[in-house]
Amino acid sequence: MKSIDRIAIFGAGAMGAAYAGLFTDNSDMRVFFAARGDRFARLDGAIINVNGSDYKISVVHPDRVDRPFDLVLVTLKHHHLTEPALKDINALTGPDTLILSVMNGLESEKLIGHVCGHEKIVPAIAVGIDAVHQNNCFTFANPGKIIFGNDPALSNADDIDRLERIKMALARHRGINLQSSDIDQWMEMLNTLSPDGKTSMLQDMEAKRKTEVEIFGGAVEVMGKEDAIPTPVNSTFLNLIRVMESNQ
Repeated sequence: MKSIDRIAIFGAGAMGAAYAGLFTDNSDMRVFFAARGDRFARLDGAIINVNGSDYKISVVHPDRVDRPFDLVLVTLKHHHLTEPALKDINALTGPDTLILSVMNGLESEKLIGHVCGHEKIVPAIAVGIDAVHQNNCFTFANPGKIIFGNDPALSNADDIDRLERIKMALARHRGINLQSSDIDQWMEMLNTLSPDGKTSMLQDMEAKRKTEVEIFGGAVEVMGKEDAIPTPVNSTFLNLIRVMESNQ
């Protein structure tokens, strides 16, 4: 396997900044943010503060790439993974590039793979990181971990594992052996997070940004209807968040 010397990060929010700091501190890799337009102008030459330390991360413009990156890390919000964004990701890749998405939801690897090539996708899920962006600073108490899968095409089981709250009946109806012990392990992981941390959805609500509720609760609602399995608690929280979003 080719060594990884250069990494480009799409998304300079809480998770992107946290990973930029972690890679810079714990490896010899050259770390870049990838951006264009206003984001490029804002990040180019800027100093970001992560856990009290200042970092000056280089920025690469997708139209000015001299050679492919070894690793592309995607930390975008789901609604920012647009067709232009997918083309920008592809512009940074070559035959040997690996693409790692730590985005929320079910679809990012499939969308990225369709444009960039499924053979480049490293199936994985990031859990336990409690990064927060507040007052122009990024903080995290727990860096979490990245759990890697095996199937580049992503099976239904991989998809279901990405839901924070999934009904066991819904999983079983789809042939997925989700046990109560799996839920217990997930809750144990949640208990390791900082009590001062905030979910990305709460941060979006506080900043009056669009949330990713549709790829969480919305996806559960759709699957429940497809399988004729009621999901009343999920629907209640989903509709509450939709109302809160509409009133922002």
